[in-house]
Amino acid sequence: MTRVPIDATTSTVDHFIPGLAVDPATSGTTAHLALAYYYHPVANCTATTCQLDVGYVSSTNGGSTWTAPTQLAPRAAQPAA
Repeated sequence: MTRVPIDATTSTVDHFIPGLAVDPATSGTTAHLALAYYYHPVANCTATTCQLDVGYVSSTNGGSTWTAPTQLAPRAAQPAA
């Protein structure tokens, strides 16, 4: 098992609701993978300070290496519960 290096293990980012896709024309060590996920840049936030972002990383070698994380959606205030 290999960790997907979205950010440092010491970061305060909270990642959740991942979506993993695999190109069906690829497999094994040459599998093309895509991972999209939601995240809060700061895990210890409140309903008024939380920001919800969407990120993306990909791999073309079965997950051995990954691209740098890309923010897909601009930050938007999370709706209050």
